[in-house]
Amino acid sequence: MKRWYAAVAAVALATQAGAQSNHDPRYLVGGALPSNDSTITQGVQLLDMTSPTSPSMGKLFQPGFTSRFVMDRDNTHVLFTAQGSSSTNPLYNSLRGGMFRYNTTTGRISTVTAPAWSATTGYQSFYHAEVDHDGDYVVGNYNFDRLNPQNSGYRLLRVSPAGVAVTLIGPTGLGRPTQFTGQIGRNILTGNMLVCDLWQRSSPTTLIYPVLEVDTDTGFVFTFHTGAGHGWYGHWSLPQNHRTGDIEGPWGTRVFRIQPGNQARTTVTVLPGLPTPIYGGTEFDLQTAASPQMVAVSFTNSPRQTYQFTIDPKTWIVTATRTSTTLKTDGTGLAFYRGRHTQTLIIGQRKWQVRLSAPNHPNKGYAIAVGFSGLAPGIRLNDGRNINLNLDAAAVLSLRGQLKPFFDPGPNQLDQNGEAIATLDAKILGGRIGIPCWIAWVVIDPAAPNGIALAPDTYVMRL
Repeated sequence: MKRWYAAVAAVALATQAGAQSNHDPRYLVGGALPSNDSTITQGVQLLDMTSPTSPSMGKLFQPGFTSRFVMDRDNTHVLFTAQGSSSTNPLYNSLRGGMFRYNTTTGRISTVTAPAWSATTGYQSFYHAEVDHDGDYVVGNYNFDRLNPQNSGYRLLRVSPAGVAVTLIGPTGLGRPTQFTGQIGRNILTGNMLVCDLWQRSSPTTLIYPVLEVDTDTGFVFTFHTGAGHGWYGHWSLPQNHRTGDIEGPWGTRVFRIQPGNQARTTVTVLPGLPTPIYGGTEFDLQTAASPQMVAVSFTNSPRQTYQFTIDPKTWIVTATRTSTTLKTDGTGLAFYRGRHTQTLIIGQRKWQVRLSAPNHPNKGYAIAVGFSGLAPGIRLNDGRNINLNLDAAAVLSLRGQLKPFFDPGPNQLDQNGEAIATLDAKILGGRIGIPCWIAWVVIDPAAPNGIALAPDTYVMRL
């Protein structure tokens, strides 16, 4: 199994029709404040839309306060955070004020970090978290310190899996108020982390929602978008279009877009005929698809209902499905269940594992490439799918297995769990050079349309 470049070239020329284009239609949703109202689904839910005519929603776990969630770095655990409170309300007696991991196999919960809290000393809140290229967690945090009020404020933290926290941006780090309660993602163009922010400008009085860009290796903070035209309200979502680099998606009944820089936010369109405005998590589905789509969730209060939406980001046509006629979940986000297909983990000095995960494709072959020339236009397959990686010299050599010791593609076959490990060893390049490196891979199955069973989204890291 050495000539993977030839294998990819062969399947690219195949003529079969149809292919798996999207994530499994199972989603993490929910996370709202606990309630005594029996018509509100409690905790973090698994929404299963495998059969759209008979969707199901079942609770995975119940935090003690408002929660955010993503699949963890191993694509088996759910990494979730919970806001803090000093309230003695028994509804909040479960986990709060910390970061935790839920094992989807055993149902057990472990703690990453949960600072002590009390009505006397105060508490900490943790908001959205994302995994960086080393396998650490970047998370928004609020520290409410009753004993030392000067220490109170919003912070952006980098937390190791062992719970050791480093402050990337402190309460006064930007010389203005900050509020890191929104989404965090990875800029597909650069490999830096994108962080939603909020501050209020006093003259004229305006809420500004900039998007920061943070190099978590150096701590340098850049501006992805200044917040012009109000910027991006990223409390629940931060969908970035891999083919353009723009952040775009629905909020309420409109679709908004921001581009890197200081141009004002634009209104792309108004969505007609929605059963309810979209106030919930929104994510791009696999962006390798021939016809990419977005997925979103929202709800109505009267009657109590939860909705799942699929959205065509080219035409902005929306399909709405009621997931329940009697229950609602106030979605604080949305994540694809078992959908973290690619993740790098640092294992030594400038050496990373590249963890590959495709749970539905055990024991299948795979082809993997690393490149340095970006995503667009990428490699277009004749069934319309697009592998978003430019086929430069590094990509060709890595596909052929000829880029060792810098890049070792691993066994070229997934194990019985649909997992494999490649290795990227950048010591040969010397010290840190601060450039992005893109990683793309596909699951090979001769019986699948075009010979490719799955084309995960491209991953980016910085070397």
